[in-house]
Amino acid sequence: MDDKNKRVRDVIYPEIKQCEEYVSDIFWKKLFDDMSRGKCPKNIVIFNNTVSSVYKRNGFIYDFKNKDSETIAQDLVEILKTQGCIYSLNDLKNEQKERDGINIKYDSWKQIKTRKIKQQYIHDFVLKQSQKYKLNDQSSKSLINMINFALTEFRTHRSDDIEFKNNEIVTIKDIYYDKDKKCFINKREPEDKEEVKKNVNILKKSWENFIIKTYREYKQILK
Repeated sequence: MDDKNKRVRDVIYPEIKQCEEYVSDIFWKKLFDDMSRGKCPKNIVIFNNTVSSVYKRNGFIYDFKNKDSETIAQDLVEILKTQGCIYSLNDLKNEQKERDGINIKYDSWKQIKTRKIKQQYIHDFVLKQSQKYKLNDQSSKSLINMINFALTEFRTHRSDDIEFKNNEIVTIKDIYYDKDKKCFINKREPEDKEEVKKNVNILKKSWENFIIKTYREYKQILK
């Protein structure tokens, strides 16, 4: 079907749609527009006035019922950055400027113990790759997800696979830019992608059921 003829989803959450008014970055405006229509970034779910992550590890549940759009916008941008690792290219550039003013240096990836600092170095790496290969926001976000999944969820990579010199990530073994496909590839990605996708969908459904149960119990407590 031609993109022009595709039906645009109706707005389900007008308070999320109004969040566009409180951000200037086009990336976040588009994200809020999509979420207001029920379309979320990968591994993020919006359901029954809550936004959550499908992963219980480092996950979150944000209830935006009875909150004004300005508060929701501020909260979600912060939560999606810190808990969902979702950033625009402008966010990555601003983060790099802030970190450049800090004089903490590391000799290897293993020396870095906190998740937040590791994410900052990953973001610096992605920013440089995005500038080198002219990646857009979506491709940059996909690369961040690829690296995080490789290190934490799928565990296809370990600390030794990250070449770290002069206080920055130089390369990550078997994650590279394919000039023919014009995208980044994880050579160690599981061969059975459908099985991985199936497992993620099962997890997503289980998480949605967990949210429904938790929300109902929460309402009972308030009665």
